[in-house]
Amino acid sequence: TSCFAPRGVDKLLELGRLCEAAGVPHVANNAYGVQCAACMKAIAACSANGRLDAFVQSTGTAASARGNAEALKTRDARITTVAVEPSESAVLSGGPSGVHKIEGVGAGFVVPLWEPSVIDRIETVSTETAMRTARELARLEGIFAGTSTGGNLAASIAVGRALGPDATVVTVMCDSGVKYL
Repeated sequence: TSCFAPRGVDKLLELGRLCEAAGVPHVANNAYGVQCAACMKAIAACSANGRLDAFVQSTGTAASARGNAEALKTRDARITTVAVEPSESAVLSGGPSGVHKIEGVGAGFVVPLWEPSVIDRIETVSTETAMRTARELARLEGIFAGTSTGGNLAASIAVGRALGPDATVVTVMCDSGVKYL
């Protein structure tokens, strides 16, 4: 509902104050997450044998999308960086906050670590598509992943189609299907 997001933001900020008071970095505003995500650039580069046309990452706290995008852009500014968000709650794309079932992404508000200058484009994926893609991944490849990974893979396929058959697109399988499906 339209009133859910403001209450959610208030609760998130309250939890952040409690975490900081206890000396625990708050997940939604944790710059260390950006630095840790930057370490994943080596994985992305190795996975693509040194050639990478696009990197696709779902966006929750934005730490992974931002950290990887910053690191990859340092390596090669021509790499297309793509953030993924639920189509039902596409606030980073300028849409309204809404209800979705892609766990761990689509906070319903612009999170503090979001840095649009390092993201070339945003792909939206519906909950239905993310779930279907996760199930296809399990059935066809034997990889039991959750809906965030399904969203990443669905967006990666769309990006790959747009870039053409010779493009190398890398994403992250960021969750297991055990808790979700």
